[in-house]
Amino acid sequence: MKPKYITVLACRNEEELVQGAVDAVLRQTLSPSCFVVVDDGSEDRTASIVEGYSPKVMLLRLRTERIAVRGVNQSLALMRGVKAAAEAVPDWDYLLKIDADSYLPPRYVEQLIARFEDDPLLGVASGVPFGERLWKNHASDGAKVYRRRCWDDIDGLAPISGFDLHALLKARMKGWRVTSFPEIRYEQKRSWEKRTLSRWMLTGQVRYKFGYSLFHTALASAISLRKKPRVLGGLVFFLTFLIFTLSRSEKPFDTEFYCFMDRFCKEDARERLNYVLRRFTSSGDAGGLRC
Repeated sequence: MKPKYITVLACRNEEELVQGAVDAVLRQTLSPSCFVVVDDGSEDRTASIVEGYSPKVMLLRLRTERIAVRGVNQSLALMRGVKAAAEAVPDWDYLLKIDADSYLPPRYVEQLIARFEDDPLLGVASGVPFGERLWKNHASDGAKVYRRRCWDDIDGLAPISGFDLHALLKARMKGWRVTSFPEIRYEQKRSWEKRTLSRWMLTGQVRYKFGYSLFHTALASAISLRKKPRVLGGLVFFLTFLIFTLSRSEKPFDTEFYCFMDRFCKEDARERLNYVLRRFTSSGDAGGLRC
């Protein structure tokens, strides 16, 4: 029996991109048992475009009051979509969480689910966008697949900034393997590297709240110095983290999570330190790696 998977896409004001993302999902060689698109209060033609795909695509329109904290609205929208898809397909095995700017090749899901079927400890996995590389034990935010048991273990997505990263870290804490497969590529229409300084500040704040160590963050900042805006982005990122550290701002998670983060930072820092030593003794750049 073929495994069943559900797909959820949450978007807002994505009339220029959403059609391509939906078409790519519908062209998959392994079709989703349920495909839900959550329109999170769009003010453009996004909802009407998706509506044209009925009944192949279930459209949920949200008109709730928006929350000012970045990421919270999207996380809540995704969870609404997963709930609707799970009600339609109670016996689902996998979840594809996809962004509106992610265009997948036809065998993307088929190839990823084959990796899951071969590895019972694999909890979250993705391909890699063209032009990017990912750290070991990381999965791309734009088009990742969750095993249902892993999804249940982590209680889905938290309504916080950095919810994608939090889900990956929590999955690892629960003993699941998280990875990406560079041989499986997809197209991401918007480059994550085109960041404003406010996004770099948010990255520093999120890292503090998640319990990243000073050393690990310093390495990530050093790597980020070569990313746009060069030098300034990585510097603002690190200074924001430092300000929150010195102010001893409140951290939102439990002791178990932060004990895990202590271990994780020590292990992961080795990979980043080796990378920094290699790259900064050569003429190369950061090579599309995320911080």
